[in-house]
Formats: sequence, structure tokens, C-alpha cells
Amino acid sequence: MARPLNGSEISPEISPGPDTNPGGRTPRASRKRAASYLGVWCERSGSEYRLRWVDAESGKRTAERLPPGLSAKEREQRRKDKATELGTQRTELVKHADRKKHGALTVAEALGHYFKTKRLTKGTRAVYEPVAESFRVFCTTTGLRYVRDLQRRHLRVWRAERLHATKLRAKPGGKRGERHEAGPRSVASANRELRALSAMLNHLRDDDVVRLSSDDIRTGLAREKHDHNLREFLAAAQVRALLDHAAAHDAHTFRLTRKGRRDMPKHKPIAPFLRAAVLTGMRLEELLGLQWEHVPEPSDRIHLPADIAKGGRARVIDLGVSPSALPERPEDATGSVFGLTEGEAVAARKRLTAMGAPAFTFHGLRRTCGTMLACSSIYGTAGVYLTARRLGHSVSVAERHYLGVVSVDPEARTLEQALGLSGRIVSTQAAYERASAAYVGAVQEQTEDNHTDMLAELNALVRALKPNADEATRAQAAEILRKLRASKAED
Repeated sequence: MARPLNGSEISPEISPGPDTNPGGRTPRASRKRAASYLGVWCERSGSEYRLRWVDAESGKRTAERLPPGLSAKEREQRRKDKATELGTQRTELVKHADRKKHGALTVAEALGHYFKTKRLTKGTRAVYEPVAESFRVFCTTTGLRYVRDLQRRHLRVWRAERLHATKLRAKPGGKRGERHEAGPRSVASANRELRALSAMLNHLRDDDVVRLSSDDIRTGLAREKHDHNLREFLAAAQVRALLDHAAAHDAHTFRLTRKGRRDMPKHKPIAPFLRAAVLTGMRLEELLGLQWEHVPEPSDRIHLPADIAKGGRARVIDLGVSPSALPERPEDATGSVFGLTEGEAVAARKRLTAMGAPAFTFHGLRRTCGTMLACSSIYGTAGVYLTARRLGHSVSVAERHYLGVVSVDPEARTLEQALGLSGRIVSTQAAYERASAAYVGAVQEQTEDNHTDMLAELNALVRALKPNADEATRAQAAEILRKLRASKAED
């Protein structure tokens, strides 16, 4: 009905048109939106058409761009096909949810569901998978097939078995993979397995897979009490001794190879890797996956992406407090920063221990970085908070394990000053390659002039290293020069 005017009703036959509109403007047409077909909409955006729907599993709005050139009939068919696909997906989700609700999943299926839905790092998965397999074998031997039958008493029995399990080690002189019992395990090892299974069952409980309550899991898998020692970390003198041994490790060369090449490095350099570990506080997997593209110019910070950071949380590591943490940036800065695999890093750690270096772990170097930062005045009054952000964990962890553990020089403004380190590790690999290439050229030609040129080049190399390299690097270059002079005298 038309709007009343002066107390009278306007007749529908003479209702005002656009020309008699008091505002003088034509009413704006409402936006047309295509009707949904079982929850799927087809919308136009410019010259493109898109299908939009709400994903049944994640609950998020999703869009799919349609190929250009489709007719209206073809777009409608695409919409119907997508609706049919979503209907099938909802049916499967309802069936799976019904199985989970009634506990129809087997223990193996439930554990597989955990590893499928939970995002884990490589190291965490390596710890959790053996625990899951041990629990699956336990359930199989006890006749426990479905998770609906899982009770607190089962967890207590499995806990008692793991606490009294024996340690297995490689059998000396045995076949590959053969192990033998080597005494009882430590309480810390058993508690590590109890924590792992607790984390898995709590996740499955939140996902309505198991019927256990949080109290059942906590009491059934209660940790065994034991003495808690201080977290492992290295003192400043130990860090310096470790880096000196690492430099000596990198200086080891072959006396003579099959192709007649001498002074060829035996191993990949490990000193830059260890220096970065103790000055950045990064985890082993993060250091192994670090690429030069993660260190943008002018190389004053590291942008650690989520795909290699633990927990999938990207973070930024400021290199202002550790300017010499990374090796010198090459001209073609592409690929891995250190070029090491996990096996090579672990093997180098064992060789360093055999050489008499201070005992260490890669995670212990990370704790060393956190301890030095939290106990120093490098970050000022925000030391604990910024240390936790740098290492990628909560502030409570830094307060509980790092704060007040060691005394650090209050005048130190960088980690290098706090640890007594100086200079930057120059690319020793490049120095070895230059020296080796010069020596190979001299041996091939067998002329005195080439020997002279080679020695002159190495002398220049040593002089160039002196202003900006530490003592270990200069010693490595001098050792190369000494060996080549000895080989020249022998020739």
C-alpha cells in the first residue's frame, strides 16, 4: 500500500511513479544472488564465476573458480555435481562420527587417526610412533581390540610394564639391527613414553574417540617421581673449547687420495653449524632446514618459516645480539646454509666427543643460548620474554629453566661477548677448495713455477684471513700452507 499523505490514502491506480518521487531518485535495485543448490552458490565476480560452499569438515567458507567460457547450463551442472560430492562427504563424516561416538574404532585405527590428524615434527613423530606401536602390541596381547573397552586399569598395567622394561642396545659383534638387554632403563626414559601416550590419548579424548576421562589418563599414566637435575648447558669456557675442537675437526685432511690429491678435507665443516646452534638457539631440524632465502639482506635476522619451525609457528630470530652467528654470505646465496644432513651432524658430534671435546647435545647448545640470554643484560629488562620468543616457547619455560642459572658479564651486549667469542667464521670450505685446486694444478704440471704461484696464493690467503678471522680459522689456513710447503720440499 502506498504511503499516507495528509491523512488520506493514495489510490493504487494513481500511485506516484518515478517522476513524482519526493526524493527525485529511482529506487536502487536489490543485488541478485543465485539460489543455492543444497548449500552451493554460484556467484559472479567481474567476468568470473565461482562456486561457494561451507566445508562440512572444517566449517570454513570455501570457493572454487569456474573455468571461463562455461554456459549457464554448464555452470548449473557444475553446481549440482559439487552439491552431490558434498552430500557424499557429509554422509561419510556422519558415519565416521557415529563409529567414534559408539567406540567402534579399533585401537590401531584410533592411533592411526591421531597421527593422521595431529601435526607432528619429525623428531616428535620418531618418539611417539614406537610408543604407539608398543601400546598397540600390548592391547593385542591382552585381547583389547576396540577403544570402547579401554579402561584405567589397562593404562596402569601398561605403565608398570614400561617402568620395568629393560634397556636394549646394539649387540657388540652381532648382526645389523641385533640388540641385547643392557640393564634397566632410566626413569626419565619411561616418563618420556608415559607423556607421549598421555598426549595421544588426550587428543583422542578431545576428538571423541575414546571414553576415558582426563582423570583416567592422568592417574593411569602417572609419571614416576625422580630427581630433577639442572638442564644441560655449556659454560662459556666449554663453548670455546668445543669450537676449537670443531675447527681442528674441520682441518683434518686425507694424506693422499686414489686420484693423487693431497690435503683433501675428510669431513664437511661442522664449526659453522655448532656456532650457529649456540648463538641462535635454533633446534637441530630448524638448522638443517635453514635456507639462504630465509636470511634476507642485510642478513640481520632469520625469518624461520612455519614448515620447518616446531609446532608450525613461524618466528623471527634477531641477529643483532649475535652478529657472527651465521657464516659469511656467499655471492650465490641459494640453497642450504650449512649443507648438512642429520646423519652427518650426529656423526660429527660423535667424532668430536672421541677427540676430547666437551660432551654436548644439539639441544644442549640451544639451552646454552637461552641460559646466556636470560641471565645477561643483553635484552635489558625484557630478557626473559625476548629469550622465550627467540627460542619459540613460553615465558614460563624460560623462567623455570634458564633464569638465574649462571652469572654473565653485565657489560656484554652480544652473545659473542658473553661467551668470549670473537670474529666471524669465514668459509673454511672455500679456503680448502682454493688450496686443493692450487695443489692439484701444481701436481699436474710438475713445474717449480706452479709450486711458487701456489704458495704465493696461499700466503695471500693467510694474510687476508688475519684481519677478520678468529684464531682457529687462521690456524687452519696456516696448517694448509705448512703441509703444502712440506709436500713441495718432498717433491
